[in-house]
Amino acid sequence: MGIRNIFKKRDEASQPVTEKETKKETKATEATIPDLKGNDFSYRNIISPYLTEKTTILNADGQYAFKVFPKANKIEIKKAIERLYSVHVEKIRIMVVPSKARRLGKYEGEKTGFKKAIVRLRKGEKIEVAH
Repeated sequence: MGIRNIFKKRDEASQPVTEKETKKETKATEATIPDLKGNDFSYRNIISPYLTEKTTILNADGQYAFKVFPKANKIEIKKAIERLYSVHVEKIRIMVVPSKARRLGKYEGEKTGFKKAIVRLRKGEKIEVAH
């Protein structure tokens, strides 16, 4: 009985495919591709705005700092910022902030490191970040 099933599967695979079946398959695959026009996947690359005294000074020049996903690159960060905040990004600088040893009394620990991106926007565009 197992041998018959093998031959049946081969016979079904060798039959010619009609145009209607190929159209149905292409429509099915097109429907499963996610629409990236909105902010569907953008939130994964941008963790949070990074607010310090220095970054608030940079905000006046149209530059904003963000904590980003460690494996994100400049292209992904640019797309994410443009989708989330509806602005145009001119330039991105990325740096990795290293982890630092910290101590509280007799307890030793480590302050975790992260990846930081400084984003420059076109003149006249702003991002509202909470202060």
